[in-house]
Amino acid sequence: MRSGRLTSRQSPDFHRVISLRQILRISSFYTPTPKNSIAIRCALGPKLREYAEKAGVLVDNTNRELQALDSIPLQTWRSRADGFTEYLNKRWLDYTGMTLDQALGWQWLAAIHPDDLPALSDTWGKVLTSGKPGEAEARMRRFDGVYRWFLFRAEPFQDESGAVAGWYGTNTDIEDRKHAEQKLRDSELNLRQMTETIPEMLWSATPDGAIDYCNTRLLDYTGFSAEEVKGDNWTKLLHPDDISRAVQVWLSCVTTGAPYRVEVRTIHAADRTYRWCVTNALPLLDQEGRILKWHGTVVDMHDWKQAQEDLRNTQAELAHITRVMTMGELAASIAHEVNQPLASIVTNGETGLRWLARSAPDIEKVQELTKRMVADARRASEIIDRIRAIVTGRKAQLVRLSLGDIIEESMTFLKHEFQSRGISVSLDLATDLPQIVGDRTQLQQVIVNLAVNAMQAMAHAGRRNIHVRTTLLASETVCCAIDDSGPGVDSAAFPRLFDSFFTTKEAGMGMGLPISRSIIEAHGGRIRVENNSTLGGARFSFELPANGAG
Repeated sequence: MRSGRLTSRQSPDFHRVISLRQILRISSFYTPTPKNSIAIRCALGPKLREYAEKAGVLVDNTNRELQALDSIPLQTWRSRADGFTEYLNKRWLDYTGMTLDQALGWQWLAAIHPDDLPALSDTWGKVLTSGKPGEAEARMRRFDGVYRWFLFRAEPFQDESGAVAGWYGTNTDIEDRKHAEQKLRDSELNLRQMTETIPEMLWSATPDGAIDYCNTRLLDYTGFSAEEVKGDNWTKLLHPDDISRAVQVWLSCVTTGAPYRVEVRTIHAADRTYRWCVTNALPLLDQEGRILKWHGTVVDMHDWKQAQEDLRNTQAELAHITRVMTMGELAASIAHEVNQPLASIVTNGETGLRWLARSAPDIEKVQELTKRMVADARRASEIIDRIRAIVTGRKAQLVRLSLGDIIEESMTFLKHEFQSRGISVSLDLATDLPQIVGDRTQLQQVIVNLAVNAMQAMAHAGRRNIHVRTTLLASETVCCAIDDSGPGVDSAAFPRLFDSFFTTKEAGMGMGLPISRSIIEAHGGRIRVENNSTLGGARFSFELPANGAG
């Protein structure tokens, strides 16, 4: 055995010197040596020296022991079982500028910051009473009068009976850590102050979607406490009919990392009603793209949504009025369309009566005429039904439709009007168009509005032609273009052409085009006008998503 080394091979009583390992454990400073020996890192007191000698440990003089203790790169110390300090190493003395005589016993407390002394003394007293390891944080004065934060750790060692014989301890400088913690607290405080003062309802969630924060504005709005909505309990805030949809979208976003957006009805504490809100959230990602946090907002959009609903109702009423006025302007054409099957019924009826009045009634002829009368009556009924649908105000009924059929039906309304005005109409309707999803009556109104607009634009034109063409665009969008041979649209009127009550006609109301635009946009499409008609006039066109894709 070499001088200054301890080994555990010579005596079963060596475990009594476990305090040597304890001081090394709390200092976290081990020096590996051959044959599993450990370097002495603490001063051996009289009792420990006795234990070491019983274990057959060869120990050098006390100076060697103190040098070993002083070599530890931490402030280390030893005290009696009652806490009375017996030794502090050179690193501790160098830091404080105190001598060993000035620090022994309880004098070392003079180096502790006055504000931290009560808590440290209380903790040290509890550790001494418990006989178990303990730790505390406090500021300790440096030789130049500067206080720095330290972590104080103490661990007991026992005598042969198992009673606490004394304590070994270390002091670790944690000033930088405390500064970092303070900066973090300041940053969190600033963030919290910001989230509590900006005029928005804010929330955050963990990467797996559990709500972990709601600001005061959101809690006040809903009337719930933070604890009541944490985790998965946020669904308490939603209208029962909206929960399933909101949860489904949220779980999908949490899984994919996609931005979250949903419109739901949220409880409003002030009047205990549900109000429409839009909730948005974005994920905070690390450099590898992993979700660290979700941050979201809740915006009350109830008044806006109600205003939109009121606007839609107003637009529907205006559209109804416009349809009625349009039917009034087309009264002659409507009368002509209805009169045609009625006149045919009268003619066939009179002819049938004559066949029956013969001495030998021709029953076969009468049956044929009767079938024609029934067909004409049905045609008249269909015309009246279409007119009633246009004139009668009702909610939109979205069904799958053929745009070509709608155009042909609309042209039927205007056939007599075209003839009376000397207008030639040509249709170029694609036969391979996919269906669209829309309201038949509303889309018919758009076609009629645009066709009537073209007719009126050609009132003074020498050549009066209208060409209606449908195509399928590359973007799976169905397009309908109506060209006329009129003078075109004044470029100065382009910016306001679709504005309500704006008109270039002397007797116009300025509602036909705005209503047409609102109908097309409500169907997920768009409408526009250009002066590039193949006939030399204006081209009004609109696009709608095929199969209701929009």
